[in-house]
Amino acid sequence: SWFRYTFVGEGGGKRVTLRVSGADPGYDETAKFLAETGRLLAACDDQDGGFHTPVSALGDALRERLEAQGIGFEWVDSDVEPV
Repeated sequence: SWFRYTFVGEGGGKRVTLRVSGADPGYDETAKFLAETGRLLAACDDQDGGFHTPVSALGDALRERLEAQGIGFEWVDSDVEPV
């Protein structure tokens, strides 16, 4: 099995469409998300206190690790430049 999700974000007069895809989301990819997030959180010591989302705490490092594990991230359409 596999998955492909398309996310659309709008705000401030801008629109971004992103697609995330991978293998079996029930076991394979969930384990990759959890393991790579945990590895980065264990090594992360430069965050301010308070609540952070995975993106605000881990940013590009998490995306790069997930891509190395075979999870795809694709800019589909955007009014802004990809970062």
